Amino acid sequence: MKKILDWLKSSKSDFILFVLILILANIAGRGAFLRFDLTGQKSYSISGASKDVVKTLQEPLSVKVFFSDNLPAPYNGTAQYIKDILVEYKGAANKNFSYAFFNMNKPENQRIAQGYGIRQVQIQEVKNAEVGFKQAYMGLAIVYGDSIELMDGITSDSGF
Repeated sequence: MKKILDWLKSSKSDFILFVLILILANIAGRGAFLRFDLTGQKSYSISGASKDVVKTLQEPLSVKVFFSDNLPAPYNGTAQYIKDILVEYKGAANKNFSYAFFNMNKPENQRIAQGYGIRQVQIQEVKNAEVGFKQAYMGLAIVYGDSIELMDGITSDSGF
């Protein structure tokens, strides 16, 4: 026992103890998930009321997101914002909350979007110093029980 205490007091043990602490911290933090919203307006956080609503859902609520890929700026930021905020909702929700992003390059997903009433929108695109227009899907459908709510033509993250 005295040898162990002497070894612990020596400088030789510092590196090994440091590595051991790192390994233990890694194992302990493996299941932990922490996110911090450092924006001034808490742009990437959901309100307490929203957390309470998704935590107490009685029926399945599903968010189906229909956004085209490779959107030009600023529309690509909107798609990323929606992804980020839905991750927050999923983290706060019970098992009745789900979301899905659809690849809009597939014709069957375009038919699904049209079935919900999501239409293509025309957006301006600047490419090679030329201004053009592009057709894109930029909407989502929220399905809760028998109700379907649409958000079509989402061109910015304001209002979320």
